[in-house]
Amino acid sequence: MLNPNNQKSKIKVESRVLSQDPITGEVSESWVEQGKYWADLVPFSTKDQIQASAVQSKVKYTCRIRFSTIASQIDSTCRVIHKGLYYQLNGDPVFDNEGGRNWFTLNLMEAKKTWE
Repeated sequence: MLNPNNQKSKIKVESRVLSQDPITGEVSESWVEQGKYWADLVPFSTKDQIQASAVQSKVKYTCRIRFSTIASQIDSTCRVIHKGLYYQLNGDPVFDNEGGRNWFTLNLMEAKKTWE
């Protein structure tokens, strides 16, 4: 589903990196930019939200971006930042049914700045 006004939004995708201190063994989390993309970010309608909550889904938005080699590296461990808000992916991207190399859809759930 495309944005009704066909206006693109800029999103940033970040990948989670875990590192372990060699002395203390403490594991720390950091995020590195995976890429910036123009996207159609569409909020779920009230009807969609009711249906999603019936199956206990927390998806709030769908986000459609153009396929590229770099974008194809996005997976469920990444997060999306849009207008200062953080979103967690609900599963891996869903590739289009027109050959799989035109666009793909991310299902986004609201998230905290950090999560486990």
